[in-house]
Amino acid sequence: IWNPKKYLPFVFLLSIFTLYFFPVLFEGKTFFFRDISHFAYPMKWYLARIMTLGEWPFWYPNLLQGTPLMPLMHPGVFYPPSILFLIEDFFLAFHAYFLFHHLILMSSVFALCRYWGKSVQASLCASITSLLGGYFLSLASIYNQFHSVVWFPLILMMWQKYLAKGSLKFFCGA
Repeated sequence: IWNPKKYLPFVFLLSIFTLYFFPVLFEGKTFFFRDISHFAYPMKWYLARIMTLGEWPFWYPNLLQGTPLMPLMHPGVFYPPSILFLIEDFFLAFHAYFLFHHLILMSSVFALCRYWGKSVQASLCASITSLLGGYFLSLASIYNQFHSVVWFPLILMMWQKYLAKGSLKFFCGA
């Protein structure tokens, strides 16, 4: 049976997310600073350009007079969310890439708290704190660490489920 009250926490979280990132989502603004604008943005732009040409990004010519691109952790050539850079509008793809990670963080913190048996209200508070606390937004400028840490609550939950149930799907999820 469909229960609309079950989805209220998700609507609430999505509303907070939309209000928080309103300038980025609807006004064409950006929240990026420090290393992102000087290091990540050009590297992601180059990666997107190479991907749309259908070529392999073997070499990055703009760093140290050229360096291998595929083995570098920063550009995330083989990182699955990098598929977003196939979106034709690079500015939209760049924002979608980082906003996607904030959505992952917010939803996985909520799911982990619920798995631990916390109330919906406590889970909402934890999730909103992870989004609005500023730590993760400031960590976004060091984006390879940001990409790692946003997945941690989900990985932790999958690992705990694996330890509790021993199911291979949770092991693979972790």
